[in-house]
Amino acid sequence: MNPWLKFLKQLRETYAYDGDDTLAAVKAFIAENNIEIKEGDSEDALDIDALYAQKDAKPNKGKADADPDGGDAAEQDDRAPGVKRVLRVNAALHDDDHGVSPKVHRLHMARKAYNARAARGETRFSCADEAELMGAYFRQLVATFTGKSYGQAANDRDIIGKNSTIANNLSAGVLVPEELLDGVMYATEQYGVARKLANVQRMSRDVVTRRRKTAIVAMSHLGETGRIAVDDNEYDMVTLTAKKVGVMLRASNELFEDAAVSVGDEFANSVAEAQAYREDLDYFLGNGTSAYGGHVGLIAALPSSAYIDASGDTWAEITNADFTKLIGSVENVSNGRLAFVCSRQFYFQVMLNLDIAANQYKSLLTGNQGNADAVFLGYPVYFSQVLPRASAPATKSCYFGDFMGASMLGDRRDLRVESSRDFYFDSDETAIRATARYAVNIHGDGRGSTYGPVVCLVTAAQ
Repeated sequence: MNPWLKFLKQLRETYAYDGDDTLAAVKAFIAENNIEIKEGDSEDALDIDALYAQKDAKPNKGKADADPDGGDAAEQDDRAPGVKRVLRVNAALHDDDHGVSPKVHRLHMARKAYNARAARGETRFSCADEAELMGAYFRQLVATFTGKSYGQAANDRDIIGKNSTIANNLSAGVLVPEELLDGVMYATEQYGVARKLANVQRMSRDVVTRRRKTAIVAMSHLGETGRIAVDDNEYDMVTLTAKKVGVMLRASNELFEDAAVSVGDEFANSVAEAQAYREDLDYFLGNGTSAYGGHVGLIAALPSSAYIDASGDTWAEITNADFTKLIGSVENVSNGRLAFVCSRQFYFQVMLNLDIAANQYKSLLTGNQGNADAVFLGYPVYFSQVLPRASAPATKSCYFGDFMGASMLGDRRDLRVESSRDFYFDSDETAIRATARYAVNIHGDGRGSTYGPVVCLVTAAQ
């Protein structure tokens, strides 16, 4: 295969390029996707024009093509004088911080381009190593249980072999590798807030209980010979009951022809929002019905007095005094964990407007709020798009408090992925089923307090 056709082949396999063979089309695709292509082992940019000039070169028939991806190292210069092959055996280790170090064939440009996008925050994983591991895991999983083979199977086995993931052959599914869960769970900014705020607990069985301290022992003054009164700590139990959630995905079988990096990013993108959104719905809006798996969220689980009326029935009527009342109402909290939660719309239409009106401008992002989205009155603000995004009467618009001290999210089982090649047989797709089991419990402080650790600002009824 001549150098230009070989380059096109790798571009299609790595980036799913589906354009024509012209130089203009290829260069436009590379520019549009910010793909950086290096020449051989050097840091010099590959001369695509020179490569295109050899598009009519005849293949070297004097040597066996031992390497299906472009020949062995000894013959690379014979094939394309002055231009080294793009695809080469990379014996270097991956980033050791991520524990992945297989010797695999890859386009240099694929990893460089992904890492560049990751640095700009445009990807689902922090680096190409994580995305490649997720993609290899996903492709091999589907292939194993559908009986389909694909060209990159050997590479994927190398990558999976460096990981401790084990397939459960009885149920034809495996758990998403633990080191990839953060990349999947926190892939979206709008959702996944419940997992950031709540006290996340691992569950060893379907129903578990955790102790909650409900009172402080009393220490009293003593006379010189006075007797010390006996007092005991008081506790009760918080129960977490795991509920199952799931989603069915349709995966085109052409995914097997893509690079592991792009497959991993696409799968994470599909699953991330689904679970993060579901958890936020249960945590904030759960009303105890089957639609929420029986979970009771912040919208209904707080003491009645913790739902504090704002000054009016619209967002425009909310004042700074409403927020200071909210802040001053919480009880039995850890001050370092206090935070606001609201939709992005509420923040910009209410909080930021109040801040600007006071000529403070302190609510803008400062870089000092940790993983929060903004700051208001000195406290971090988290955006959750399941909360109200438009003004209306009697709307529970914004929460404030110590969410870790008032709530738990129990993890019974991480993501499990299963597949079927028959479900979408007529469209040449594979059905991918992703399930998980978790529990939500808004338990408060258990001390019979009037407001508790979390309060909510509610627009007045008309």
